[in-house]
Amino acid sequence: MDDERIDLSALDPGAAPDRVERGVQAVLARVAPSLAARRARGPVVWDVLRAWRRPVLAAAALVALLCAAVLGRVPASASSAGDTRASTLTEAAGVPASLARSIESGSAPGAEFLFDL
Repeated sequence: MDDERIDLSALDPGAAPDRVERGVQAVLARVAPSLAARRARGPVVWDVLRAWRRPVLAAAALVALLCAAVLGRVPASASSAGDTRASTLTEAAGVPASLARSIESGSAPGAEFLFDL
């Protein structure tokens, strides 16, 4: 292991401020054309989406509240055996009973669904 210290005085910005300034100006001169091209290109898709974030979140919150209000008014089950109201939410949405059973069970609709059409 070498105990000799490394001389980093050449990297000291206080020793040669004009050299640092020349380096900064050289970097800015090299990136200026690409920055100008980027500014001329206009907004990117991600900039537009970022601008729409708050209105979309507000609309999503409003839709969630409306859905909660609608779902709160749908009965959980039929109140009597003679009642013709739908017994499940899928049937209340107008989905045929044969398809509603397969949706609620998570299975693919069978042949009975096709015959009921």
